[in-house]
Amino acid sequence: MSVPPPCPCCVHWIVHNGFCCECKSAVDWYKGRLKNCTRIKDPNCDHSMSYRGYCSRCCRKVDESNGEFFNYISQGQHFSYKYIASIKRQRFGIGYGQRKLHLVVDLQHVLLDSNGVLVKLRPFAREFLREVNELFTIYAYTKSDPKQSRSFIKLLDPLKIFFPSRFITIADEKRKKKSLEFVLADERGVVILDCKSETWEKDDERNLLLIKSYNCFKEMEYQQGFITKFINFFNKSSPAEKGNEKKEEEEEDDDDGVLVDALNSLKTLHQRFFHGQYKDSHVSKNALEKKKLHLVLSLYGTFFDSQAFTCLSNKEKYLKGKVNSRNDLWQTRIRRHDVLIKLRPFVHEFLREANKLFILHVTTLCIPEYADFVLKLLDPHQLYFGNRIISPSKHVMWEKTLDQVLVGEREVIILDDRYDVWSPENRSNLLQITTYSYFKATKKRNRIDGGMIQNLFKYFLKIFSRDDDNLLSDSNSYSEERKDESVDDGALANALRFLFKVHQEFFNHHYSENDIYKRDVRVFLHS
Repeated sequence: MSVPPPCPCCVHWIVHNGFCCECKSAVDWYKGRLKNCTRIKDPNCDHSMSYRGYCSRCCRKVDESNGEFFNYISQGQHFSYKYIASIKRQRFGIGYGQRKLHLVVDLQHVLLDSNGVLVKLRPFAREFLREVNELFTIYAYTKSDPKQSRSFIKLLDPLKIFFPSRFITIADEKRKKKSLEFVLADERGVVILDCKSETWEKDDERNLLLIKSYNCFKEMEYQQGFITKFINFFNKSSPAEKGNEKKEEEEEDDDDGVLVDALNSLKTLHQRFFHGQYKDSHVSKNALEKKKLHLVLSLYGTFFDSQAFTCLSNKEKYLKGKVNSRNDLWQTRIRRHDVLIKLRPFVHEFLREANKLFILHVTTLCIPEYADFVLKLLDPHQLYFGNRIISPSKHVMWEKTLDQVLVGEREVIILDDRYDVWSPENRSNLLQITTYSYFKATKKRNRIDGGMIQNLFKYFLKIFSRDDDNLLSDSNSYSEERKDESVDDGALANALRFLFKVHQEFFNHHYSENDIYKRDVRVFLHS
């Protein structure tokens, strides 16, 4: 699929999975830059999570022998055994509350078959994933080559709804056999769907549900390369053998195949585990009946910008005298520093209108003093968020995740300006908004360089240009130019319009009423 070129007229206020929601062109800034590691002085830090040898919290060098690497999440990601156990317990409790178990499924010979050239999906494969996703959180775990396996995932789950980042290969974890140690879920709530028991560790076989292997293609003796495989596929089999292969293919169909039987077995198992038929939680079902989805919001960079008095530029010092005369500029004292808080234009209107369509949540990595002060400005009477606030003051957080939201992922939209702070499992729910950079230091910190050639071009243009003031005007911040984002056509206004469109499509009356609990908002975000 060809990627559309960037649109020169579009501001790209709202982005999903790297593509502008307005002009549908590719956007290169959406992943942003990873935050610099800030050392937190904590002598009692247990180094639960580390990245490439350094603690993600205190940035000290750590001994990684006490734990396991989870390279499928991120290359070099390491969790301690204590942290792994706590995550598994937590997710077991969350899954029990949502009435969801965990399913680990292989790809090759289970959901599809491949001869290295062609790939054939097993009959009922996509329908199986769609149905199972209602009952289980799905992991893909395979012995296949990582590059080839990723191409399989794109065929089965192009919108990243079923697996997101929950895709494990033995090559990534450097093991000879598959193990549930790398599945971040309690073994009590995990079912393995595979066609070979010998590929699993002995202790994990009690979780195994064996099914018949799917062999669409006849195994070939010659594996020297692409051309050889291609020729062998068409020339090696005789007409009789091809007829036998065709007969084997016809043994399975969409209505009465192996995956249909496996789905029925999984439904029965799920029903027995929860002592009754599967249904959404009461809160979730009640919310959908009221035609409300769930919207998870960030604070800093999405709704406000801040700057310490000591870091204001000379052109920004006039703001000190504006604090008491404006309703979007506030002063507070945080950790012995006087700080200016600037609310984004249209923020109050956005919250008021979004509250009519969504149940609002907040998740933030801001320090508690920032979060509490800004929440009092945005929601002084607790009309919007209630107690649906997730912050470091209530939870130990290094990254944002939907685990604490306690709502099915298919009805949640995330609005945030940062891509990299979210768990890879939840990025398909992310609607990315441009960072609000009101102050000069914020704009400089979030600026994305265009590369060496582009920077040289700007440098020579600056030297030979006669109008230096106009040339450099785009480097000034909103505060220095004494202006701001547009209220009617800024980031939040555009985000609200897009959210209204998604909400309208999700609850479109053309869909049957019984189908409402099976829809997935991530499909509408992608479209």
